[in-house]
Amino acid sequence: MQRLVGNKAVTGVIQRSLLVTGSPGDVSSMLRLLMKPSGLVLGWDAKTHAVTITGRNGKPASPELARKLMEVIQDKSRVARINLGRKQAGVGFGEFPTDESNPVQELRIDHFEALNKGIPGAGTATLIHEITENFAATDPKVHENAWSQAHQTVHPQAEAEANLVLSELQAASGAKHSGQRLTQYTFSSGQGQQNTITWVEARENEYFLWDTGPGGRIQNARTAPLVPLGSMTVEMSRLWNGVPSTAAPVIAQIAALLKAHPSASVVLQGFTRRGPATNLDDWYWSIQKEVAAIVGDSLLSTDQRYAFRPPMPGDNRVDITINRPGP
Repeated sequence: MQRLVGNKAVTGVIQRSLLVTGSPGDVSSMLRLLMKPSGLVLGWDAKTHAVTITGRNGKPASPELARKLMEVIQDKSRVARINLGRKQAGVGFGEFPTDESNPVQELRIDHFEALNKGIPGAGTATLIHEITENFAATDPKVHENAWSQAHQTVHPQAEAEANLVLSELQAASGAKHSGQRLTQYTFSSGQGQQNTITWVEARENEYFLWDTGPGGRIQNARTAPLVPLGSMTVEMSRLWNGVPSTAAPVIAQIAALLKAHPSASVVLQGFTRRGPATNLDDWYWSIQKEVAAIVGDSLLSTDQRYAFRPPMPGDNRVDITINRPGP
């Protein structure tokens, strides 16, 4: 017997293109995060684990969310697989499958609920990121290469999907536009039993933050404004494989700011006369490694603090912007 979640239903052929396992309560939590913003009424069959579209319920706050869900659920040749829980060890929001023969995306549904409660729309956007990622990995072209490369292949598509959905949800609610996600990292505050690990998601226009509690639970999800700490430039007279010695004062300045502000993030924007097709990763990584050598501390020096922006045309240089979450 099909279990329906929602107040409208339509008859039709059941597509089994989105399979979700987990307790009925956890599945209901997942569907609630998706239904209202998409304007879709979704059902779940406890025996087959299939999620189905059973109707519509008003204008979607995010038309893109509705479009993506319909694409995934109505696909006749590919099957996305999700398993829900609240205590999976080592899972932060979602975990991409490591086994190609069992490509199930593990999701901690309580993480999405907590994020959405503190930052409306963010939990839903992150959820469709995970669904998109798993669905994209069912493309036969992804399996032509080693499975170890699958995540890096599908992640950009999932990231773009989440950014677009969040933008639509924020526009519909009148909330501030957060902009695209740039990077994600952690910092530590307090001592001893008062020590708190905080996750930071740096976005173009603000920060998302949440603290980790007992059992890996997410607590106190919130937004914070960007507080500028410094802007500087490393001049590159040619396509160096490393940082020129003349950049030493700038490298020292970045390291000093990170030490003084453990919650800070670093955005690197490269410019090159060769245009946007040039790969500037050598520049970016060289700057990060030079700073790490000075900072030392693994949390402060991790490359996750750095957002590497696509190159733009201009004189050979890297513009560096350092911000921290307010107040």
